[in-house]
Amino acid sequence: MRTPPRTAFAGGGPIIFQGIRLPHYAKYFYCCTLRHLLPDEVYEWTLDLRYCWAKQRQAPSAFVLNACDILEQHINAYRDALFNHILSLRPDANPDEVCKEMLEAISLMREHAKQTDTCVWTMQPQEGEIEKGVEQCMDLLQNMEQFPRQRGLTEEQKVQLRAASDSIKINFINSCADSINNICRDNNS
Repeated sequence: MRTPPRTAFAGGGPIIFQGIRLPHYAKYFYCCTLRHLLPDEVYEWTLDLRYCWAKQRQAPSAFVLNACDILEQHINAYRDALFNHILSLRPDANPDEVCKEMLEAISLMREHAKQTDTCVWTMQPQEGEIEKGVEQCMDLLQNMEQFPRQRGLTEEQKVQLRAASDSIKINFINSCADSINNICRDNNS
């Protein structure tokens, strides 16, 4: 059984894997693959690649190398189906370019995974994303039935949060997403 969908701030920047910038479409492995044909742990890893905004993620290099092999085999074996799937998600996309970038990302990840025992990656916040994330989380907290309005943030707390340092704002955004994930996981148990 698959885990419930994740809630996380996705961000618009590139994935920085072992200090190198991966091609743009690397962050879309999770939706540009035929999910039902991937092992659960590889699919979960593709989500970790996407939802690493302002978080450092890590995995053993042996796992990353195996996942890269599986993804590459998947892309090559199901190319026509993937092209159709990509076009169904983004009719304006060039499926050949998407797959080319994904294969390039796999090659880069493999190259760097071979040089270490543990791979790390993140996605740096882009300009305006921190402020946007704070506002979205404050709105979400106000509107969720699990958080009655009297337990939402006061206007004074909102003003303080908006004036806080980027690291405090990032912690707020990520803790909000983590809390929602915990609620979803508990509701699916």
